[in-house]
Amino acid sequence: MLLAVTLLFAVNQVIVKIVNLGLQPVFFAGLRSALAILFVGGWMLVAAIGWAATAFLARRAPMRDEGPELQLFWMVLVSAPILLVASPLFGPLIRDLQPGHILWLVVQASVVVTGGFITWLWLFSIYPVSTVASFSFLTPVFSLLLGVVFFQESVSWLLAVGAALVGLGIFLVNRPRRDSPIPDAGRSPKV
Repeated sequence: MLLAVTLLFAVNQVIVKIVNLGLQPVFFAGLRSALAILFVGGWMLVAAIGWAATAFLARRAPMRDEGPELQLFWMVLVSAPILLVASPLFGPLIRDLQPGHILWLVVQASVVVTGGFITWLWLFSIYPVSTVASFSFLTPVFSLLLGVVFFQESVSWLLAVGAALVGLGIFLVNRPRRDSPIPDAGRSPKV
């Protein structure tokens, strides 16, 4: 189940690339200044804190008792107005809208957000947060593989080694502990 959710999030990255064909990443021109590096680093830190807060809140009462559907509802209810207010700071709200953009928006909203994040939040209610969160690192690995399949992108040996190290890290984080005082610690509960 964890692999399926991270694969779904990787498909989201493919959708983003399809919708933005021809655009270069990171400010559409690459990192050209120390200010841009600080800006991106700051946003990465904010994103990491937000991702950790999501896991924290999903495991704490009263959100834990509400179920994944209501958790997602509250997350969208809070984040949507913030993003709508902030989005004009990054350019026009709507740019060259095409039917394909609407199609992929519907796919992301219905499949990735509704299916993926509800499943993700449900997994937080069953498994330890460290187990579920570690699988989020598979998203870039799956994105790399989907880039090869759909866009014929090449994979350097450094990227392949990096992907293998990510897999090794996930294995090390989730392997059963031998010295654990709790029986079956580190193993998945029976569902």
